[in-house]
Amino acid sequence: MLRRTLLKTGLATAGTLLVPRTVIGAYPVDAFLAKDPADALREIVGTTDIASGDAIEIEAPPIASDPDLVTVRVRSMYPDTEAITIVAAGNESPLAAHYRLYGGQNAVTTRLRLDQAGELLVVVKAGGQLHSASRSLRVANFCRA
Repeated sequence: MLRRTLLKTGLATAGTLLVPRTVIGAYPVDAFLAKDPADALREIVGTTDIASGDAIEIEAPPIASDPDLVTVRVRSMYPDTEAITIVAAGNESPLAAHYRLYGGQNAVTTRLRLDQAGELLVVVKAGGQLHSASRSLRVANFCRA
């Protein structure tokens, strides 16, 4: 009985440790660790030459009263939206979020932590092309304990 339990536990542990990288997906570590917004974009989308798009809506408060919890909603009106990337230029690590969208999704809502005021840049990949929109965000005086 003990041998059976030990064997099951060992196989379960080995199975969870040996999951292939293609199954769990490749996490873009370098993009999230980049300190410069241009480097982060280059790592995540492959270029910094992105056309400005007028079919992207960014909903965020003009002044973040609590910079630890800023709700941002991004909606793309482009057909076949494949991915949405959010970059907060004022942050130490500017890449805030990257979403791959499937099945007709075209919007994401997330909460960000802002280190300081700056530009919020949104890059949308739709139909194999990149489009961007930006919005300036300010941070209210907030005491972090």
